[in-house]
Amino acid sequence: MKKAVINICLLVLAAANIFSQQSDFPKLTGPYLGQKPPGRSPVPKLNEKLSIFKPFIGLTWVGSIPNDPRMGEIILNWKAILNGFAVRLERNILNSGHWLETTYYWDESSEKIAYLALSNNGFVSKGYVAGRGEELVSEGDQHGPDVNRRVRRIYKLDKDGKLYEDDQFRNSDADEWRRTHVSVFVRSIRR
Repeated sequence: MKKAVINICLLVLAAANIFSQQSDFPKLTGPYLGQKPPGRSPVPKLNEKLSIFKPFIGLTWVGSIPNDPRMGEIILNWKAILNGFAVRLERNILNSGHWLETTYYWDESSEKIAYLALSNNGFVSKGYVAGRGEELVSEGDQHGPDVNRRVRRIYKLDKDGKLYEDDQFRNSDADEWRRTHVSVFVRSIRR
């Protein structure tokens, strides 16, 4: 009896397989097997006040610090979030395991673009962002383990499509900005 039930189940499964509709399955053709080729994601609607971020949104950038090869590859991902009312920048330095997430948003009370940056090593930065000619400049205060200082990060996109990130800081007792490093990035199709 057990054998008969098993044989009937196998026959039902075989029949179901034969009569199933294979035409609903997409054709896997071309270099991406029917999928959309990788590239720039469509830019979601972005709050007008955050329009200075449009050249960066939906892109992944891969770069390094040319004068410090031990740092290795750095990945930047820019995304519009919260229905376009904020922009998130994820920054990952692969060799060091350092992560930084920055959220940019329009601050109604100051009528400026504000940012909040949190890192996996305990640093928190808050400040404001503005366009300055061809540059995107963020400036604020950074607090973390044994650190309280002013920070500035300048992004500049050149005509060849390279993105430069110039990091600077100023301790509370200093009058001049000091450059930490300049990173150079190119667009990538990574996601």
